[in-house]
Amino acid sequence: MSEINFDGLIGPTHNYSGLSEGNNASKKNYSSPSNPKNAALQGIKKAETLIACGLKQGFFLPHERPFIPGLKSLALKELMQRYFHQHSIIRRFY
Repeated sequence: MSEINFDGLIGPTHNYSGLSEGNNASKKNYSSPSNPKNAALQGIKKAETLIACGLKQGFFLPHERPFIPGLKSLALKELMQRYFHQHSIIRRFY
């Protein structure tokens, strides 16, 4: 039996909003601005290191955020329109 390490690649909407209570690393980064590009590159570097050590590495692509089909299924058209109006930067990524 062989083991494969899987990591999720960081997407363009990466932020620190879901930090864990009581986690020292989370507390340290609490007020820091996030940098999705650097976070993604750090994840790729980790994967390259594991591969160089002879380990198997897999990736999960970033999730679509916001998940439009999910919002549509909940009939949240008006909410979606307000969201995209307020956060028009998200449209550039998806």
